[in-house]
Amino acid sequence: MGSEAAAVHNGDQAARMAEELRTYFATTPRVSPAAHVATEEQYRMMRDAGAFDGDAVSEAAEAILFERARVLLLGGRTSGERL
Repeated sequence: MGSEAAAVHNGDQAARMAEELRTYFATTPRVSPAAHVATEEQYRMMRDAGAFDGDAVSEAAEAILFERARVLLLGGRTSGERL
């Protein structure tokens, strides 16, 4: 692949990755390891059964870190906005 073709390919790949990040940050309803593998119903059932050690402070800290990561990676933009 020539250098110009590689640059176009890399640009396309970066654009796809940016859109995936925008979609992820716009559609992720919860933050925690369990939040990424469980459905909303499964998560509620596990939470209600006491499966998580989290408290309000640690959950708030996770939410703040999630928002900081979103801003860092996307510059404050949301899904559908161009980087």
